[in-house]
Amino acid sequence: MFFLFRSSKKQLGWEAKTKFKDLVKIMVDSDLELIKKKKCILVEYKNYMERISLMKSTFYKEEDTKHKLFDFIQSSRILSMKTECEKYEQNFSEKQKRTYSVYVSNVRCATLLLIQALMNMGKLKLGDKIFVSNLTWPTNVMPLIQLGLVPVFLDVELETLNVSSTILKDAYKKHPDVKGFFITNALGFCSDIDVIKDFCEEKGILFIEDNCESLGSKYKGEMLGNYGLASTFSFFVGHHLSTIEGGMICTDDEELYENLKMSRSHGWTRNNSETFKQKMREEHNVNDFYDICLLYTSDAADDLLCVDLGGRRILKKKKPNTT
Repeated sequence: MFFLFRSSKKQLGWEAKTKFKDLVKIMVDSDLELIKKKKCILVEYKNYMERISLMKSTFYKEEDTKHKLFDFIQSSRILSMKTECEKYEQNFSEKQKRTYSVYVSNVRCATLLLIQALMNMGKLKLGDKIFVSNLTWPTNVMPLIQLGLVPVFLDVELETLNVSSTILKDAYKKHPDVKGFFITNALGFCSDIDVIKDFCEEKGILFIEDNCESLGSKYKGEMLGNYGLASTFSFFVGHHLSTIEGGMICTDDEELYENLKMSRSHGWTRNNSETFKQKMREEHNVNDFYDICLLYTSDAADDLLCVDLGGRRILKKKKPNTT
């Protein structure tokens, strides 16, 4: 997360008072003091660093989960975008309190698919400027560049580590031609995202959210991930809810939902509603067999990843942060 934040400091006109490596040492030394006070065994820096794992298995009822995965592989004829995937999408929509959810293979694909669908709908076009939170992940930036958009980074406030409406409004004065804002709700928090939403609506800025780190968090009673037109989520092993790999896009917009499903299926409309299928056939003059209508992103979702890892565990997660 620090890559973009550090690399743009010259653009922002400031230099950090403390070097990054010194900051890390301060944090480690502080933790070591706490360990010593609690009379822990780990008192040497070397041992302290060696014994902290980057990740570990966090499956719920791990042995039972593995057996169910095996049974699913043995008994299922189709492993992609079928029953388990659909159940997971429905359960996630209910939990997130959004109308539609579209499951994909990972969150980079979720971002790529979302931006592609918005471009297919004419809401974005090549060369458009998109505001992006400076404290973010490459998966939010690279798809924008890949699809020919121009990311413009906005700094974050130290109090919340998120973009505030003041920062947004100042940036808008310099870039009044901006077309979208892809905000990152970092570490379970946000700034005054309700004001940000209102400002984007007033100025015609397409507002979408990266909510990978804020699943379940609320601001003024509203779930983070529900302020923008759409939001993305990650189910990598390091996040609140894991399907080993995987991502989700949520929205209340039916047209966007249909376009997301079509792009996920390589441009085919086979998983879309009959109304949408007919609309695409008429607009693009294709029959019911060659119904590849628009540009697509190959981000097919696996039923395998949704078996017990996701859909049946949504209500069994630890309590999230509430702002």
